[in-house]
Amino acid sequence: MPRVADVAAPPVPIPRTNDGVLQMNPLDTLTECLDTAECPATARRIYRLLFRIGLTVLRQRGLHEQHATQVSFHLPLDLIAAHLEVNRSTVWRNLRPLEKAGVLHQRDHYGTLRGQTAVTGKVWALSLRPHEVLAGTRERVRVRHDDLVGVRWRDLDADARAGRTAWAELERVRLGKAEEAELLSQGQLFQLQQSQEAEKAVVSEKTLLAWALAPFLQGSPGVTLTDAIAFFGGLDTVYAVPALTGLPKAERGAAVSECARQLAAAFGDTGNQRFWCWLLWQMLRLRDQGQDVSEDISAVLARVLQDLKTYPAKKAAAVVVSELVGAGLYDRLKLAGHHRVGGPPPAA
Repeated sequence: MPRVADVAAPPVPIPRTNDGVLQMNPLDTLTECLDTAECPATARRIYRLLFRIGLTVLRQRGLHEQHATQVSFHLPLDLIAAHLEVNRSTVWRNLRPLEKAGVLHQRDHYGTLRGQTAVTGKVWALSLRPHEVLAGTRERVRVRHDDLVGVRWRDLDADARAGRTAWAELERVRLGKAEEAELLSQGQLFQLQQSQEAEKAVVSEKTLLAWALAPFLQGSPGVTLTDAIAFFGGLDTVYAVPALTGLPKAERGAAVSECARQLAAAFGDTGNQRFWCWLLWQMLRLRDQGQDVSEDISAVLARVLQDLKTYPAKKAAAVVVSELVGAGLYDRLKLAGHHRVGGPPPAA
């Protein structure tokens, strides 16, 4: 599983909420370093993206920012470049000042494909305390030997059989762009906006997150999303919600049931589990209609959960509904319909 370094309490105070969640903006401490990049704006986009992915990996594993100084995850450079819509050499050049400063490090990871050694992608080590690294009070981050050989980040043969390769993803994007260009050349802008070709023409951040989380959620024998969610609590359960959209329909029933139970417990609303099931199923119905609002819902839930810790409410679901209405999501969820988008959970 992704490796996280656990160390003693940091010597430099870090702004936090009461539950220890990081409140710092890492880019604030990297201004001088990033300004030396070939394109500071691109360097900032790259680091912000990697930092978000690193924090998500940490949280999805049920680990706490308070006890971590760095996080490691697996991600091909080509997918990052495709997401940012730049070439890989541009990513390389803009990463150099970050590596030189010691807040980021990367190494090629090797696996076996059809009996031959092949590069599976890169293992990234990212500092969660960049201000301390720059101040010289924390060691530079490094991809450790265990990160390279102690974790089975990818099974290339299995990935190739299932079409889960970076090449396949980039080919999908290429075909999506070709289809998009064809529709635009025919003046069919409306058809393009109504189709899913616009989504196919990019590598989304959700795709990058799914790739980085795959070794934890799917890489270990017997470990499923449902099992993983069972270990989450509070914000970690909220951050797991978008992962439901990537499940096959046959697995949705059990996962939705478990995730709803965890949400109800996290919000202190165990007597109203039907609402949490409704919320998740409507989210999946919208997803199957080409409207992925999972990240938006997760953000609303995270905000409400934090607010309820300061201002408790008897009816947490009512507070969530109010926030969903304010975000323009509640009406969309109600209009998603009631058709089946997954099987029932297994009998107890």
